[in-house]
Parts: sequence; C-alpha cells; structure tokens
Amino acid sequence: MVKISLEEAVTRLRSNDDTFTELSLHGNNIDDEGARELADALKENNILVYLDLESNKIGDEGARSLADALTGNKTLTYLYLRSNDIGDDGARAMADALKGNNTLIELQLGHNNIGGEGARALAIALEDNTTLISLDLEYNGICDEGASTMADALKGNSTLTILYLGGNNNIGDTALGDVDKLMSRNKLHKEHSDGIETQGYSFYFGTNDNDEIDPCIKATVWAAATTGDGLILGLVQNALQKYLAEGREDDLTSKKESFKKLFNEGRN
Repeated sequence: MVKISLEEAVTRLRSNDDTFTELSLHGNNIDDEGARELADALKENNILVYLDLESNKIGDEGARSLADALTGNKTLTYLYLRSNDIGDDGARAMADALKGNNTLIELQLGHNNIGGEGARALAIALEDNTTLISLDLEYNGICDEGASTMADALKGNSTLTILYLGGNNNIGDTALGDVDKLMSRNKLHKEHSDGIETQGYSFYFGTNDNDEIDPCIKATVWAAATTGDGLILGLVQNALQKYLAEGREDDLTSKKESFKKLFNEGRN
C-alpha cells in the first residue's frame, strides 16, 4: 500500500475513485483538524473499505469527527486508530456511532487513553451493533472494574468474537475470564449460525410425520433464536441431525418455510 499525503487522500476520497479502497496514513502527524478533513471526505465516499490512522496525533475531537462520519458511511469495514491520544470522550463518540453503523467489522483503539467509562460505553453500544467482530482496547487505562462492567454489558452481544484487553491497569483473572467466556460463546454461536446459513434450513429444520412442527424442535429453535446462545444452537444442530438420521427427510420440504419463519422471528 503506497503512502500518500493527507491532501491527496482527501481529494481522492471526495472523487470516489473506485480503485481507492485502502488508505494508510500511518504515522503522518495527523491531528484533530486533519481527522476532521478526512471525516468530511468520508461522508461523501462510498468506496473506501480500509483506513489506517495508527500512530498519529488524533485526540477526542478528531475521534468525534470520524465517529460522525461512521454514522452515514456504508463501506468502511476496517478502522485502525491505535497509538493516538483518544480518551473516554472520543470512545463515547465511537460508541454512539457503532449503535447505528452496520458495516464496520474491526475497530482498533489500542494504545490510547481510554478508561473504564469509555470502555463501558463501547460495550453498551455493542448490545445494538451486530456487525463488529474485533475490538482492540489493549494498553489503555481500563481497570478491573471497567473490564467487569464491559463483561456485563457484552452479555447482550452475540457477534463480537475478539476483544483485546492486554496491557491495561491490572485487570484481574476473574474479569478477563468472564470476557474470554463471552468471546468463546460468541465464536460458537457464529460457527453454528454459519452452519445454518451454508447448509440451509432444510438440514436444520424438519417436520414430524403428522405434518406439524415437532414441539421439541420448535422449543429448541425458539430458545436458540431468542437467546443467541451458541451452546443452544449446538444442541439444535445435534437434535436435527438425529431427527434426519431417523429417516424423516421426505417431510422437510413442506415445513421448511415454517421453521425458517420461526427462526427469523426469534432473531428479530
């Protein structure tokens, strides 16, 4: 990836150059004003996917500008803001943006000045966000209480599978363990959700011989859909594999849509 100046980057972003999908301004001494210029250009851009602003001089004001751009941007997928000067106010702005953003899958905020309040705001935002997969908050000012608060807030999220918290202020084993359990749960949830999507509802959802939805399977599917629990989704998979092994595949087609509707209603 060729490094370019801030001025050239802004010009190309505004032009919506369809070859300009990745931009690295790593270590370019970009401050809050420079971040605002980039953010204004991003509001007009629908091409850029990857933006690296690591090792600059972006503070809370710059983070707010970028967060404002994220609320309307529909293409940016990776945003790297490691090693800047972003604190709790900037993190809160990013959190507000995440509530309405549905394209970003990786956000790096490591090596900044984010404390417990900023971390908590980000975690609460992820109760509404369903696309972010990886969040880097290592080497900030997050303490044990902040990590515990994050773990509590993240119980409502089923899509984040990577959360980096290393290098913070003496986060205890209990809080780290709670976070690790949640990330493991979400990884399992993703594994089985992907299985449903790739193998099809005809594999996962069957009917009984009386042309009615099997009450046991219905209850299990409903539990999986409403709780977003990866372990329950695993039980769904195992139960239906057994169901199909008993020779009931001929019944699948007639009620496949009923199960599909049931699952989708539970997820919404």
